[in-house]
This record gives sequence, C-alpha cells and structure tokens, in this order.
Amino acid sequence: LSDNAMAGEIDFDYPTGIALKVSAGACWVADASLMAVLKINLQTGYRTIVSDVTHGTGVGFQNPMDVSLDSANNRLLVTDAGISAVVAVDLSTGNRTIVSDPFTGYGNYFRSPKGISYSSTLGYALVVDSSQDALFGLELTTGERVILSK
Repeated sequence: LSDNAMAGEIDFDYPTGIALKVSAGACWVADASLMAVLKINLQTGYRTIVSDVTHGTGVGFQNPMDVSLDSANNRLLVTDAGISAVVAVDLSTGNRTIVSDPFTGYGNYFRSPKGISYSSTLGYALVVDSSQDALFGLELTTGERVILSK
C-alpha cells in the first residue's frame, strides 16, 4: 500500500496503528516515533501529515499507538500511551483535543492505552490498556472510563 520507497510528504518511522475507510479512499496511521498521524491515499500510497507538532493545535502527541475513525464527527480517535490519553483529531484542521486522560473524565484512568476501536452504533469506544491488562469502555462525550474486562 505505502512504504518509504513511495512518494510522500514524510516517511514512516515506527507505524503502530491503522484505521481504514475504503469509501474515502484513505487510511490513517499512527506513528509513535514521528509523534504524528498520517493519511495515506489508497490508490497512490502518498502519505501526508494530518496532525503533529506543526500540523494542528492542542495537546502534543508523545507516543501515539492506535487510531480509529469517527466519521460522523469528522475526527480520529488516537490512543497515546505517553500521555495516558485518548485524543480526538479533527480531520479538517489536525487540531487535537483530549477526550479522556487522568484529568479529563472519570473512572479508572488509562495508564498505557494501546488499541482503540470506535463503534458509531454503540456510541462509545473500546480501549485496550496494556499496563492494566484491561479492556475499557470509553464514553466519548464525558470521558468516562469503565473497565469491561480484566
């Protein structure tokens, strides 16, 4: 699909998670080393930066691990193990907003969130935290975290 031999705004360094939307002709990749989220054109493999320290505003990524698409709200949901958070990234601007971290939301907080999957049908995200060996349910409006399985 895409590698550093192909044209792109930036090369991969340590890609850690991916979200795919075939109908949009794109996928989004979290790269922990670049501290960024990239967009990849499915036809050309061309990579562009969606959000990093120079693209968008808000909290900076430290260790983005995974990404899930929330099409209805035109955003990505990104787990960041470095800041123990789930961060929303606006697809139009790259701006980053904390959805849930130790200071935002309530319930057992994330220590090292890795994987994320968002369900528009259910209206919440599932987050895997490797430090706690736990699966969390995350309510996106309030940031409430509930351990579903441990």
